[in-house]
Amino acid sequence: MTDTEANKALVRRFFDEVMNEGRLDLVDEIFAPEYVNRHAHPGQQPGPDGVRQLVTNVRRAFPDLVETVDDLVAEGDRVGLRLTLRGTHLGAFRGAEATGKRVEVMGMAIVRIEGDRIAEGWFFFDREAMWEQLGIDPPARG
Repeated sequence: MTDTEANKALVRRFFDEVMNEGRLDLVDEIFAPEYVNRHAHPGQQPGPDGVRQLVTNVRRAFPDLVETVDDLVAEGDRVGLRLTLRGTHLGAFRGAEATGKRVEVMGMAIVRIEGDRIAEGWFFFDREAMWEQLGIDPPARG
């Protein structure tokens, strides 16, 4: 397997096994100890602990969450992807109580791989579309 193929497989593993299956036990295998999330949620811890915190919070709010990788490209130490998130809002999320509504939201990301782990990530999701689908006002950014 080439380095770019291995990098793509690592990113796919994060979405398939950690985000979709909730396998928090794999976070330390996938993320570097000094991992930096360039678009962390307010109050999110740094490093792999922040990844576990994010996954826990998102899956608590959307327990049937499925993140589908629609496009995946790699060059050098970077992997870019387009994905679709689908889930039902059954728990509190960023101050919004559960609505029971289903959402489908597009996202994009670029991650940097160092060695055999994700070292840095830029994640963008269409949050406005999510809040609109939930029928609630978005929380203030902070």
